Amino acid sequence: MDRLSQIRRWLAEEYKKIKNLSWRGKIEYAWDYYKLWIIGVLSFVILCAYITPRLLTANRENWLYACFANTYADIGGNSDFWRDYAAYADYDLSQKNLIFNAQIYCDPASEDYGNQYYRLLIASMDSGVLDILIMEPDRLKYLGASGRLLDLEDERAKEIFQAYQDRLIWCEPLENKNYHKSRVAIGIDLSGSILTGGNHAYPDGAALGINALSQRPEEAKRFLEYILNHNLNLKSGEDAMS
Repeated sequence: MDRLSQIRRWLAEEYKKIKNLSWRGKIEYAWDYYKLWIIGVLSFVILCAYITPRLLTANRENWLYACFANTYADIGGNSDFWRDYAAYADYDLSQKNLIFNAQIYCDPASEDYGNQYYRLLIASMDSGVLDILIMEPDRLKYLGASGRLLDLEDERAKEIFQAYQDRLIWCEPLENKNYHKSRVAIGIDLSGSILTGGNHAYPDGAALGINALSQRPEEAKRFLEYILNHNLNLKSGEDAMS
């Protein structure tokens, strides 16, 4: 008897056992005799549901990877802010990822190497994964002085440098930190943007810097145009949880 015939015979025998049982009886029978199989199948389905979307996006390139440090506003991935920007930029998210990380809390000036958030931030910058970083101006200056932010006078950022002359943030770099100059434009002041003031993400002010190792510095220009010329009500962390 081949395997298919055996399966058919087994199914026929099982059907005879349960055909006269109530629905509850059938469920109890299945659980008593096949609970390990049921648990295994359910575990497999749940695992697939968890892993599949991650596999579909894990190996894709990014349209943009932005980090919003030291904010509790609801502006991370899948937030209204994230969706609104994806639509504004006309990104095809089936092709590449748009990553907004709003789960970093650190003060680079303290050099708190024991802070897991700080280590994650530095790793994402030094690997070239991160494109733009938004945080308080003084803290951004420290990263600029360390050589991790793109000199906005660089050829790759010249359009931003020219367009935002009145918003440039400068720092004095530490010795031997890539710039070879005494004063460097490393950020753009975001005052008056949808991220600053009032009950927004950065009520005390923020600035944007471009990772020196970013492969997509041109995307910073698009993002700046959006946050400086766009209206959107952002939810605070408390609002998002209510």
